[in-house]
Amino acid sequence: MQYTFISIILQGPSYRRYSFAKTGLPHYTTESQVLSKYNLQNMPMSQHKAASVAAVGIVVALAAAFLRQRRFKTGSSSTEKRHLISVVGDAFCDVIVGGVNHIPEWGTDVLTDTPIALTPGGSACNTVLQLASLLRLFPPCSSSSNTHPSIVLHTALGSDLFGSFMRSKIAEVAQGQDVQVSTASTSPSFSSSSSCSSCSSSATRAENSTTCSTHPKTTTTGVCICLSGAADRAFITHRGVVSTFNESHLDLPSLYNSCFVHIAGFYNCPSLWPALPGILRECRKRGVVTSLSPQYDARGEWGGGLEEIFPWLDLLLLNEMEALAITKGMIGRKQGKKDDNVEEREGEEEEKKERAVEAAARYFVDLGVRHVIVTRGALGAYALIEEKEKEGEGSRKRREVWQGCPRKEVVDTTGAGDSFNAGVLFRLIERLMRKKEGGREGGGEKEKDAWNEVLRMGCAMGSHIVTKMGASAPPRDREEILENLREIE
Repeated sequence: MQYTFISIILQGPSYRRYSFAKTGLPHYTTESQVLSKYNLQNMPMSQHKAASVAAVGIVVALAAAFLRQRRFKTGSSSTEKRHLISVVGDAFCDVIVGGVNHIPEWGTDVLTDTPIALTPGGSACNTVLQLASLLRLFPPCSSSSNTHPSIVLHTALGSDLFGSFMRSKIAEVAQGQDVQVSTASTSPSFSSSSSCSSCSSSATRAENSTTCSTHPKTTTTGVCICLSGAADRAFITHRGVVSTFNESHLDLPSLYNSCFVHIAGFYNCPSLWPALPGILRECRKRGVVTSLSPQYDARGEWGGGLEEIFPWLDLLLLNEMEALAITKGMIGRKQGKKDDNVEEREGEEEEKKERAVEAAARYFVDLGVRHVIVTRGALGAYALIEEKEKEGEGSRKRREVWQGCPRKEVVDTTGAGDSFNAGVLFRLIERLMRKKEGGREGGGEKEKDAWNEVLRMGCAMGSHIVTKMGASAPPRDREEILENLREIE
């Protein structure tokens, strides 16, 4: 395979820079071929229409919108298929720079022997693609349910080359799974019903079952440069259209017609924050299961109105550092002071870290979250679960679950949390579908064992992704995940 020479130049003040340079990205096509393949034309609107025709059109549109709103307020019809899960959040084009032994100084250059790769990324996108892989490898058995095994990704992509690459690559990685992409439009010249030309061919729809509803005209796709070493990773992110992704861009009827709604990359989507309490409250009202994964807050504030969101969350998924930072941020704001040193526990002994994780989880549950799962890297995961109350009990009963994970030779840790989340969501969706089929957990499965299985699949998926380069790489095959599950105690 031939490779194109890649040099990533990180520009700082006073025109001082450094770069990573190495033979990298596979040279699949020329720029002119890419532009030709993904040329997105905005068809001109018809002009000089008669006023009477316009008036009739407006009346019909308003009537249709009214009837559609009424139908979704009263719930979906019994014959309409529901989406399995809607994932709302960020999608980035990841530039993966692997084999980084140290971060270079300003004004210097560092070589990497690992080819630089361009892959789909972003917490929401990674979670969707990993979940699609699990549904392909372990298809759910459901014959009588009115649930359609589809995943809808609600996100924001630009109309630039990065956005075109993302649309094409998402369809490729999905490998035939029904992954629908509902993307934001921030340009008034695009209607919410327009289709993405890069996904509109009949061959693409038939082979990949992937659709794009809208895309921005003049805005850029979010791009994340991932610097990955053996021990850790660092990121440089341009959010692009993700930063302005808000409630007006969401296909709410589709969202509310899902069995499960997962919010991913919360801190990368600040324009969405004000609407989330109301959206999640409506999900609770309609019986839709909800979850959220915050991601890292690049601004270091760890706010975003999570206090108003927590009472409507069924599940909170986050890593150890995020859990401690959010807790300290919330407590600091209540006490009227800011704690800038959110990573001070890095050097503390393991026992103190465990107690801190447990305390953070209890804090979130006290604020209204039903279940909390905290990932701890190679140490596995911890969960604080709200168990069903017995008749007559007045307080919420909680149970702790600790789960180890298999040891792997780490290639790249980017996306490990997203892959873990996909494993957790997969098991929860399985349970949800079994309940809808038979009204109870299959095979006399106990609640305790069920949550252990949820964490085991999460750890199995997190362990798979760290052995590969890139956050959205699918499992090799079904056996890879089964082998990871056998290695977990």
